Amino acid sequence: MDEKIIYQFRKNHTEEVICTLKTWNGKTFFDIRVFYRDESNELKPTPKGVCLPIEKVTEIKTITRQLEPLLNDQNALL
Repeated sequence: MDEKIIYQFRKNHTEEVICTLKTWNGKTFFDIRVFYRDESNELKPTPKGVCLPIEKVTEIKTITRQLEPLLNDQNALL
């Protein structure tokens, strides 16, 4: 399985979110997963995350475009 990290950010003081592109069985996937640091400070994956076919990235972009105006209007979130 080929894997390339495309984005990473800290979720909190013990966890990070890592976004990767993965190739498996000739298909490409977009994976967003929470990782934690073990006793030796190595990042380890958790079951918290989602792995989607790369074709679904267009739908994720649609979701984020719809979410942006709501983030500016806190009342819309209630």
